[in-house]
Amino acid sequence: MLIMSTYTQIVILPVQLRMARAALQMTVRELGSLSGIHATTVSRIETEQTKPHRSSMEAFAKVFRERGLLFVAGDDLAGPGVRLAKDKEIT
Repeated sequence: MLIMSTYTQIVILPVQLRMARAALQMTVRELGSLSGIHATTVSRIETEQTKPHRSSMEAFAKVFRERGLLFVAGDDLAGPGVRLAKDKEIT
């Protein structure tokens, strides 16, 4: 399932959401609280049991962007992932 974030103009995959949460040591409940999306819905999106609303993905992207994470697309050498924005530190 591909998820389009119109705010960042990139495709975000459910695996990238899991990667981003792991990088920040953030639980599903914490992401839900910060994004305003119920934790059960976050979990269902990450496991591809439900298709997210665009507003949900924009909320997730905002949470991670504010914490210095960027979503990167895959290419011929590597799959999609998450990386730290330049001049940012994860605290």
